[in-house]
Amino acid sequence: MLVVDDDEFQRSVLRKLLMAEHYDVKFAENGLDALEMMRQRQYDLVLLDLLMPGMSGLDVMQQIRMHPGLAAAPVIIISGEHEKETVVECLQLGASGYVVKPYTRKTLLAKIAKTFA
Repeated sequence: MLVVDDDEFQRSVLRKLLMAEHYDVKFAENGLDALEMMRQRQYDLVLLDLLMPGMSGLDVMQQIRMHPGLAAAPVIIISGEHEKETVVECLQLGASGYVVKPYTRKTLLAKIAKTFA
């Protein structure tokens, strides 16, 4: 699993939560690093923040979906953005799910489990 978030606190929270569930987790601090990591290795799931400097999560989603080797990767958006238009746009771009920050452990793990089902 690849977690893409520029916020160190968010990465730390997700690291603890996901590793406690025995997920193999790698981290990227920005969209460019995430895309490079995805070109090097296939991930079974990407947890992607939307608001990041440089390349936004929406830009990353578009790049993932346009690249034949990456297009099949399931992506769950994790963001503080909760406007309906943003959620719809992410789902139209092919996101497997959307989780609004702040989220509960139960909500996030349920969304992840649903993606793997």
